[in-house]
Amino acid sequence: MDSKFTITLNGKEVEALPGQTVLDVARSHGVPIPALCHHKALIPRGSCRLCVVEDSGRVRASCTSPAEPGMNIVTESPRLRAAREMVLQLIFTGRNHYCMYCEVSGNCELQDLGYDFGMDHFTFPTYEKRFPVDNSHEFILLDHNRCVLCGRCIRACADQAGHYVLTEKSRGYRTLVVADLDVPLGSSSCVSCGSCVQVCPTGAFIEKRSAYQGKKEQIKTVQMACDRCPVGCTIDVHGNPETNSVVKIHGDWDAPPTFGLLCRTGRYLSLFDGRPRLTKATIRQDSEVADIPLDKALNLFMSRIDQGRAYVDGSLYNEELARLKELFPGRLFSLNPVTPPLPSTARIGDLGDADLFVLFRLDLDREYGALGSLVKKRVRSGAARLVLVDAAPEVFEKLPAERLSSEAFLARLDRVEGAGAAVALYRDLDDKEKEALQKMESLRRLWLPGETNTLGLARHGIGHAPVTGDTVFLFGENFQGIDVGNPGFLACFTPHENGVTEKAALVVPTLKGFEKQGTLFNLEGEITTRSAVVTPPAPLADIAKLPPPIPEKR
Repeated sequence: MDSKFTITLNGKEVEALPGQTVLDVARSHGVPIPALCHHKALIPRGSCRLCVVEDSGRVRASCTSPAEPGMNIVTESPRLRAAREMVLQLIFTGRNHYCMYCEVSGNCELQDLGYDFGMDHFTFPTYEKRFPVDNSHEFILLDHNRCVLCGRCIRACADQAGHYVLTEKSRGYRTLVVADLDVPLGSSSCVSCGSCVQVCPTGAFIEKRSAYQGKKEQIKTVQMACDRCPVGCTIDVHGNPETNSVVKIHGDWDAPPTFGLLCRTGRYLSLFDGRPRLTKATIRQDSEVADIPLDKALNLFMSRIDQGRAYVDGSLYNEELARLKELFPGRLFSLNPVTPPLPSTARIGDLGDADLFVLFRLDLDREYGALGSLVKKRVRSGAARLVLVDAAPEVFEKLPAERLSSEAFLARLDRVEGAGAAVALYRDLDDKEKEALQKMESLRRLWLPGETNTLGLARHGIGHAPVTGDTVFLFGENFQGIDVGNPGFLACFTPHENGVTEKAALVVPTLKGFEKQGTLFNLEGEITTRSAVVTPPAPLADIAKLPPPIPEKR
């Protein structure tokens, strides 16, 4: 049965679908309607009143008006034009929108509306009151002088990301967006997901890292998967080719698996890596360390490749793993375990339908933050219960949760068995927990691997083994806590200085992150793609293109 119906839009009959608003229908048919508080990823609020239309002569907000059969909508008329111009004048007058010094000038929705309406003066007095600027946050600046009180940031923080950090205080022109019980943003419960910045239509919320690093016409945007954890969120990487830099990272509201949700690590820490970067190959002889050309370092590596064992971490792309398997047949191992305590039976999409979550020793705000948002939204809405097993007191402290020890949880499994759509999330499980979860047919499981490409290691047949041997080769980015022993020859291929590079005989700098392209497996076992956005700071080794070993002389 066809559920479509028709409405009249500016004198023409057009099709609409159930659930669409008047604004949705108009934009789907290429009819523009101005709006400022509206955002496609957020629940409509109807507060700016710029999107007003006439419905059979009655003025109504198009973003909150459901489309209904037989409607007669007019989107442009002298009456609507006058109303919108008045609203726009009041918005500009409410705060200090001095575009010349604003970071988002040229990429601001309010400024665009000013041009669209031909504003060349302010009707009412402006620049009369100074509003505060909150610079307390590590990554985000909140300038109340640029705020238009559209509420996008509050809705993104609550309805979209599930954090409920932002709210409003006071009334009228004194209204301010505040964090928690009116504390500085940097001292609040903000987890730095950055959703507020991404939806802000003006320069009220700006990212410090990207401020004044390039205008819209200078930026090249590339879509790819995040490589900071195995979730594999789809991201839009905004790079500036003129400065050879990544300016900012945004989430894609239309792309799985997390539909625009990001975390502190994926949005910010990948741009704020403070580890010293390696740009030159070095060789250590006795206690002396000397620089050597990259080609000589690779020649030395290739001359010794048949003599040792190689170890990799989960930061490497599939193409790099495939090449290393060719170079070290039967001698390539993972530095960390790659086998799940129990295989997954759930997918990320199942989190949106669950009525019970059981988390084993996980802090989803600090790790796998986008998944944390999916869980928090569901629990806060009252649609799901939350059980935290062996959780620290600060984990999800603002959520209603049942906090149990592992022993107490195992003693109350009957409560979990009664749930209709329960999902357990875990990284590690002990033997008793594994046995219990295996027996619970109604409980779906989602394993969260410890490294980005853990599933890639498993798919390539690269198993875990302790580091042994007299000649050892290490490849990757994360060697913290790894015992490499005391081999006679240790070679380390990595982008950063670390504890291993301080004692390695050979150190070879490699490409990282936004400098290389390739593929990864996310935690659902699907292949995600990475692209090169910036040029490396010096000639560096590309692990995926390492040359073949040098034949032995006879």
